[in-house]
Amino acid sequence: MKAFPHLVLAALLAAASPPLAAQETAEATDSMEAEAKPDPGPLRTIEFEVDEGTWMFLDVSPDGRTIIFDLLGDLYTVPIDGGDARVLLAGRDWDQMPRYSPDGDRIAFISDRDGMMNLWTVDAGGSDPKQYSKARTDPHLSPFWTPDGQIMVRKEGELWIYYPEGGSGLKVDIEGSIQGPAISPDGRYLFYSTSAPGAGGPPSSSLQRFDRMTAETIPLGSGARPQISPDGRLMAYARRQDHLVALRVRDLVTGTDRQLVSPITPIARRGSQDVLPGYAFTPDGASVVITIDGKIKRVDVQSGAVQDIPFRAGVSQEVAEQILTPMRQPDSDLEAKVLRYPSISPDGARMVFSALGKLYTTDLPDGTPRRLTDADEREYMPAFSPDGRSIAYVTWTDTAYGHVKVIPASGGATRTLSVHPGRYSSPAWSNDGTKIAFARGGQGGVELLGDQPHDQDYFELFRVPSAGGDPRLITTMTPSRQRGFPMRYYPVLAFNPEGTRLFFSEWGPRPSPDQPSQTTLYSVRLDGFDKKGHLTFNAFDEVLPSPDGRRVAY
Repeated sequence: MKAFPHLVLAALLAAASPPLAAQETAEATDSMEAEAKPDPGPLRTIEFEVDEGTWMFLDVSPDGRTIIFDLLGDLYTVPIDGGDARVLLAGRDWDQMPRYSPDGDRIAFISDRDGMMNLWTVDAGGSDPKQYSKARTDPHLSPFWTPDGQIMVRKEGELWIYYPEGGSGLKVDIEGSIQGPAISPDGRYLFYSTSAPGAGGPPSSSLQRFDRMTAETIPLGSGARPQISPDGRLMAYARRQDHLVALRVRDLVTGTDRQLVSPITPIARRGSQDVLPGYAFTPDGASVVITIDGKIKRVDVQSGAVQDIPFRAGVSQEVAEQILTPMRQPDSDLEAKVLRYPSISPDGARMVFSALGKLYTTDLPDGTPRRLTDADEREYMPAFSPDGRSIAYVTWTDTAYGHVKVIPASGGATRTLSVHPGRYSSPAWSNDGTKIAFARGGQGGVELLGDQPHDQDYFELFRVPSAGGDPRLITTMTPSRQRGFPMRYYPVLAFNPEGTRLFFSEWGPRPSPDQPSQTTLYSVRLDGFDKKGHLTFNAFDEVLPSPDGRRVAY
């Protein structure tokens, strides 16, 4: 494929000498080189009709009469008011992310027709394909045209610009990993989003504006996948609000900002399709055309009113026969290969552990494991009490969430120590057995907001009487992943011998560029005050003091 240079208005750029790092790529070619393709074996054709799709990237033609969109690796066009979709490009190649040129004569798109996701163009009728990049490793994404007819494309978080006439490509010298790029109608400004390291998914997506004349970048607040109106005054963008994603619009002159529609397609944290499917303003700037819930919608910029643009698309796909490998399904007891969170009783005679989401106990050294409970919920992180008579542990279900519970070591009735459902972890007993400390994800846990455990921004550390009572907040802490050491998501807790302080460890930045990152063992009083650092190591997952407080394991 070709990598296209990044220039905006030729006269402006010549005068301003924009800061570009030129990186030569393979020469452009007008058609795909003949390469040997793997033989998929016998093929059969399946045909069906759809009126919706998943993650459809679309654009509106410059004359405002046509919508182009991708569906199952093919490109289609449909009238702006809806109707029967016409196939523009079809076949076994995966074609996606179409964008009209400023004059509407050509369409840029991404295709794997040479074996890797590269940049191509065709004319508006689907003929005369031309290849612009020939990457063999990093896929290209989200192409768009500059006002003077050059093509920009995202490549592994970088922005590259390509000349339609061919030649080498230039990398735009912008810091950060670029997502969902767009350009102003005068070609001077690039708009895009970046994700701050360790900020926990979509909430960390930050809008940026890069000035191609001065090379200055300014932040525009939280958001992703910006799109600029034809008159350059409005910026549409996606922003996460609670657990939903909304389409918003901002007046770039006055700064007023308002919601257009919610929810829309969720923002992607990773993957090969950029952060959000492409959408477009209509040429008059009065509407935004976007896919929501698999349908094509027209959103009025002034009122936020949403109108369906119905379509019917005939799909024809060649598919290979499924490769089936015979596998014997065992009909005997399942043997667990991984035992998690083992805890040894104080007398060393028994062990409790979690396997396949359930708690088991066994006599040491060679007893037969047995279930500790008969509950349907998942059970993790068991911890024996100092007298060996009880076991504290945490639970989880995807619908009711989790709790901290205590059960007799021999089994029986359980007691729930936590009050509110949430994501709990790491129960730890005081030496006298009267208190239990545990961690809870901030705001109850990011799972309650539809996120994943590794997106947790902070933990709350609590203590509660082991006999029951109101949990008391001790302090909050930052998980190691949020500080750049993404190994252990949940903290490890321990009381001091007197039960008056709680130990935990946090990762910290490297003292200087030539030194490694560090982990520090801290303790706080049970009222959350008097935080002390005790030992500092090169970054480790866990640091755990011994019950007598004289040694640490790490």
